[in-house]
Amino acid sequence: MEKFITFVSGRIISVILLVLFNVLIVRFMPPKEYGLFAVLIALASIANTLGSLGAQRFLPKYVSLARQAENAAAIRTMLVKFFSFRFFIVLVSACLCLVVSLIWLDNDIRVEASVFLPFIILCVVSSIYADSEVASQSLNQQRVSRFVSISEPLVRTAIVSLIIVLKHPLTGRELIVIMTCTQGVAWLFLAANALSALRKKIRSTPQSANSPSRHEVLGIVASGYVSGLTALGASPPFIRLIAANLLSASEFAALSFVQTITLSLQRYSPGFLLFPFVEPAIMGWQTADKTERYDKAGAALSLIAKIDAFIITFGILALCPIGGDVLHLLAGDKIDPRALILLLSMATIIGGTVVRSSEVAASFVAAYNSIFLSSGLSFVFVSILIFGGPYMGLAAVLAFPIVDSLARSFVMESAAKQNGFGTVIGWSRILLCFGLIAAAVYLSETYFAHRSFALAEKLAFSAALVIAGVFCFAIVKPLTASENALIAAYVKSPRVRSVLTFMARR
Repeated sequence: MEKFITFVSGRIISVILLVLFNVLIVRFMPPKEYGLFAVLIALASIANTLGSLGAQRFLPKYVSLARQAENAAAIRTMLVKFFSFRFFIVLVSACLCLVVSLIWLDNDIRVEASVFLPFIILCVVSSIYADSEVASQSLNQQRVSRFVSISEPLVRTAIVSLIIVLKHPLTGRELIVIMTCTQGVAWLFLAANALSALRKKIRSTPQSANSPSRHEVLGIVASGYVSGLTALGASPPFIRLIAANLLSASEFAALSFVQTITLSLQRYSPGFLLFPFVEPAIMGWQTADKTERYDKAGAALSLIAKIDAFIITFGILALCPIGGDVLHLLAGDKIDPRALILLLSMATIIGGTVVRSSEVAASFVAAYNSIFLSSGLSFVFVSILIFGGPYMGLAAVLAFPIVDSLARSFVMESAAKQNGFGTVIGWSRILLCFGLIAAAVYLSETYFAHRSFALAEKLAFSAALVIAGVFCFAIVKPLTASENALIAAYVKSPRVRSVLTFMARR
């Protein structure tokens, strides 16, 4: 629990710093330069996904094995090979993304030759930095990870603040260079610390000659890689590139700003914060009784999805009347403060968590075919979005990733159930969340956007919507008995247990 608190506290501070960083740049950068920066970050994210090699599955599963000292040498060898190959693949992916950007972008924002080299370097550095973070967490180096997660955005924000104070104009290219430097230093620190820890284990403990089978490793890498590719069509960076040719400068600035904030929230949402701890633990439960481990794993994954779904839903209900005011407060007059963008962008966080829970369940029972099948669905959705995007409204484009995520999650959960799993996603509760979100979006667009209210009245509406949401969940009982039992095993407070009992279905 202490390690988890250390981990979460660092991420909360990191989110605050990242929000501050993005508020500064959207307020003080010219709209065209901010748009260029937003496009480059989207391209870098896509390049990292294309070159991911299943890192989101490979690293938590195998690096955590090095917690047993006798596995350190084998894991170190695997990591060196993995990072070397990933470096090359991301390099190729970055070049490919630049070519696509030159063909696709036909609006005011263009990627000039002067940013090619800084962009390629950023892609490589940011990908390896993100992987090093996951590796540190999987090695239980939470204090080191916390220090880096706070220091990197702090230094980045301080540099940007100094540039603003000196009244030097901020450009997209300069921001890319700054991020490359700060993330590069952070990566070197994490990598050096992780390698030092592995080296000490190798020197102090006789090493096992056993290593994971090549077939198993390739299965994990392939499933993780395909899963990453299928998630690409539902990702905010992909939506941003689709929208770049559809929106005005102020609307695109609003979308880019909101997506950047929600991406930070998604990385550090409670559900995603729990995955580095829960996923290795679930893999370790495979030594227990089969029925028991399936029930326990299903309850854990269902809880993760529900935690994010409930928190995001109540956040959207609260922001429904005041979303435009919040955007204007944060970003000033340079963006179109349309609440619709904020509400639907936040809703995609739920879809991401639901998909990841289903994916872990499918991998747990080695139902890799379902992950590949879900890629076919994603390909269909992406094709519709690419060719039909110009004819869709903004709401439809923003809602598309949610539909994609839910469809893919249903396929993977169905496969997990066929292999003995119980419920992974509580669909009735998740769909209730999206029903409340749809109502909030409808009210925002048809009622609050066209009427003037005092701030006190808007806050009263927010409170009323949140209370209505609480009432809905109190009626339907959001927790199952298995989920309640899993939480109760870690909660000692009688009062909290009584609340959990009230919230659980019998």
